[in-house]
Amino acid sequence: MWKNFKALFFGLLAVFFFALTACGGGGSGGSGTCNWTQRPSGTTNNLYGIDFGNNTFVAVGFSGTVITSSNNGVSWGSGTSGTTQTLLAVVHGNNMFVAVGTGGTIITSTNNGSTWASQTSGTSNDLLGITYGNNTFVAVGKSGTILTSSNGTSWTPQTSGTTEDLYDVAYGNAVFVAVGTNGKILTSTNSTSWTPQTSGTTAKLSGVAFGNNTFVAVGDNGTVRISTNNGLTWTSPWLSPPPTQNLYGVTYANGVFIAVGHNGAIYRSINNGLIWTQDTSPVTNVLFSVSHGNNTFVIVGDSGKVLTCP
Repeated sequence: MWKNFKALFFGLLAVFFFALTACGGGGSGGSGTCNWTQRPSGTTNNLYGIDFGNNTFVAVGFSGTVITSSNNGVSWGSGTSGTTQTLLAVVHGNNMFVAVGTGGTIITSTNNGSTWASQTSGTSNDLLGITYGNNTFVAVGKSGTILTSSNGTSWTPQTSGTTEDLYDVAYGNAVFVAVGTNGKILTSTNSTSWTPQTSGTTAKLSGVAFGNNTFVAVGDNGTVRISTNNGLTWTSPWLSPPPTQNLYGVTYANGVFIAVGHNGAIYRSINNGLIWTQDTSPVTNVLFSVSHGNNTFVIVGDSGKVLTCP
């Protein structure tokens, strides 16, 4: 009887939270589903990374592509990156944008992505992710590469303790969290010493974000891992089935996590990653990255796809 009661209890709880997630004003970008709008980007190159800073969205991609928008992603202009390397991630911090990519490429811009300066990374490994926190840039990449910088121009290699590829890194609550292949998760409180944590999955983790005292990591086959204790322990969503598509990027803003991935997948969670509901996507392209700024979510993907909400 206790088993039946417990199953009924959690079933009703799941229904309650699902209803809570599904309710809310549509098109707001908050708790309700978004009415995503496709925007002309001016490029057909794949766009792999995006971030917001100084009232500007900057997206980066294939063969040195850089596009910028100062009107919430409605229209886009091109920047001059000065490289033909593929740029895989970008972040804003310390009054500059820093982009990283293949062959150890690091470039910086102090004029909102219009022009860029090449920096020496000290590695030829592909750099796959970057974040800024505690006055420090942290870039991660192939074969466990971790680089740090206080100014975006001088970079120092750090010992990660792993040879797994690291795809993304996030900062929150005075902790850096890096994620990668075979479910690899590393944490650091100082960006120089890194500790492996048990993720509970062997799936490749491609994205990680922090919000509302929670880290959420996403990856292949709809894998979602959640930590509410600064990355020390990780659990999976327990109130509803997670997405099934490969997920490549995730961000947090306005009380909601947004995750994006294969076949135009867009998912949201308003309860710290416990339940995910799917937004209607206007495209079936692979979506690689999502960012938020000025009350607007912007997603980028292959073939130059850009989506905004609201």
